[in-house]
Amino acid sequence: MAENNTHIHLQFSHSVYSVAELIHVFQLCNTRIQALYENSSENFKSLSIATRNYYKQVHAIHELLGEAATDINSVQMLPIKEAKESLLHMSNIITVIQFDDIVRQKLEHIQQTINEIIEELLLIQQNACVTHEKEIKYVSILSEITKLHAAQLEQTNQDYQNAFAGIKANLKGVQVNSNYIDEKVTLLAQQEVAETKAKLANASALTKQLIRQITHLLTEITSCNAFSSEVEAINTQLQKIFTGKVSGIKTDTHKEVLAQLQNLYTMESERAIHRKVLEAEASSSENQVTENNQDSSDDNLELF
Repeated sequence: MAENNTHIHLQFSHSVYSVAELIHVFQLCNTRIQALYENSSENFKSLSIATRNYYKQVHAIHELLGEAATDINSVQMLPIKEAKESLLHMSNIITVIQFDDIVRQKLEHIQQTINEIIEELLLIQQNACVTHEKEIKYVSILSEITKLHAAQLEQTNQDYQNAFAGIKANLKGVQVNSNYIDEKVTLLAQQEVAETKAKLANASALTKQLIRQITHLLTEITSCNAFSSEVEAINTQLQKIFTGKVSGIKTDTHKEVLAQLQNLYTMESERAIHRKVLEAEASSSENQVTENNQDSSDDNLELF
């Protein structure tokens, strides 16, 4: 079968996509998902370096305040509690940054299935799907898979946004504490003896530097917006394949294929999305079964 005569009809859209065009759509999605992760990873890496540097600065401030408190024999006079709170904020950020690995795993699971789809489409393009020992399975449920992928991407984006919201909140907590520490230390430094004054002056200098750095970082954190925009662009591509089914090729049962797909997931959050989407699909199918039976030919993606 010549490639030029191999087409898939998309339900409701009145558009015809050749297998080659579908391959292009999925290759484009894969490329964008890879770029999405690489950019995300780079952002997390830069943030991790900055955060660990800030942690060291906050720790140094805390140590200097502790030494000054020993000199004047008064912990209450110094903002040590705020310095401890800032250390906790920085620890929280370091923990959240590990979310980068979760993003990687979730995107890799989507890419793995897309690679399988591309391989199957290449077989169909070469008219080898009948004789090749590997059965066509994922292409037979493109609608379900693209909806699942879109849902997984949406949830990953939501988790990503929540992660950065947490990072920003903790940075602002450090910022507020640092402003208070600087104000308090500057005032106390004017009243103490030379040795203690030097420690307070060092703490003040480190605090001022930290405030400038965090203020700048907060204005620079925009990667969460870019991540969201790119997910939306990828899902726009996937939505082209949202409707219809493929007929006329050898397939496993849909339930078996979907069960195999679910086994790829390593996180309960992914499995929860999988169940939610399929339950919604099952409910929608039940509501439309009469309509679909009346015009079954229009409801299919046909290879010819």
